[in-house]
Amino acid sequence: MLRAGETVSQVASVAWSDTLDACVRLAYLRRPDGDVVTSEDPGHGRHEISTGGTIRPASISLRAPYDPSGACVRG
Repeated sequence: MLRAGETVSQVASVAWSDTLDACVRLAYLRRPDGDVVTSEDPGHGRHEISTGGTIRPASISLRAPYDPSGACVRG
């Protein structure tokens, strides 16, 4: 995972999501000062990912992309 061209994280897991109809990658992100990325962090949404040497834009979500409130899990 890249932010402003610098490596900030490694992808920990990759899976296809039928619900999102897209490939989802999970990574642990930290700010340059070492703190956790929050929605108030101005750089939290401007990232890229290198896949096989090809740099592509990455969307960052701090919540689950499907059912973020957990309503489906709770029934």
